[in-house]
Order: sequence, then C-alpha cells, then structure tokens
Amino acid sequence: MVENLLCHGLPHDLAQRVECPTNIQGGKLNQLRAEQQRMFQNLTWKDLVEKGFVIAGSPRTVRERCEHMIKSLRVGHVFGLFHIGNMPDEKTRYSTKLFAERVMPALHGLWPEWKDDRRWWIKPYEKRVRPAASAPSARSEPKASEARAGR
Repeated sequence: MVENLLCHGLPHDLAQRVECPTNIQGGKLNQLRAEQQRMFQNLTWKDLVEKGFVIAGSPRTVRERCEHMIKSLRVGHVFGLFHIGNMPDEKTRYSTKLFAERVMPALHGLWPEWKDDRRWWIKPYEKRVRPAASAPSARSEPKASEARAGR
C-alpha cells in the first residue's frame, strides 16, 4: 500500500524555517524551494519513506506512522494521495480500499474531545443551483454540425 501525505512535504528543520510569515515575506520561501529541489534530486524511494516524506508499507505500518504524524502535528484532517507515478488503476484502488478498511478506523477516534465538532465536514450546499433538465451533458457527443463549426 502506498500513500503520500502532503503534511510531510518538508523535513522538520526546513519546515521550521517557513513557519513565520516574515520568513515568507522576506523572500525565504524561494530559497527553501531551491534547497528542497536540490535535496530531492538524489532521493530513492527508500529515502523518501525513511525520512518521512512518504508514508508507505503494510496497513499496520501506515496506521502506526499516520497515528504518529497526527498526534505529533496535532492535526484532525489528513489529505492522502494514493496514486503515484504510473501506478495501475487497480493497485491504486486496492491501496485505497486497504486504507479505508484497515487504517482509517483506527485513526478515527484519536481526538475524542473533538468527536462532535462538525465545522470542517463537507455538507450539502442548501441553495445549490441545478442545471436545467434540457441542458446538454458535457459528456455527450457534439452534433456533427457543431463539431464542424468548432463549437
């Protein structure tokens, strides 16, 4: 199973350098980008995993590393990317399924004091504008006359 968490995009020492807005305003972010680019040029997959840029492995390993990351960073929402490079669709789907079934349930209750806080959960938009029933679908094939006219 492979999952890449954006929270671990920077090593700890580099992340500390950009935590303050004055560093960003002072032009330090460009310096960080150049330094980070040089650092990534020679990293292997093993380096990415061992240095914490990527969380990957068995469901148990991913669960343990995610729990450590969540607790140490004190985050409640994590954005995971389960596809990397040219990974086949079926492997991505399998990895996502493993994560949903064997990792997420263990992480769900890490912050019990916030279990009823729904401020950040996705909710349906009450006044959603719905397209007219007669509007053509973006997936439908254009009529031959529209295709020739460049529409």
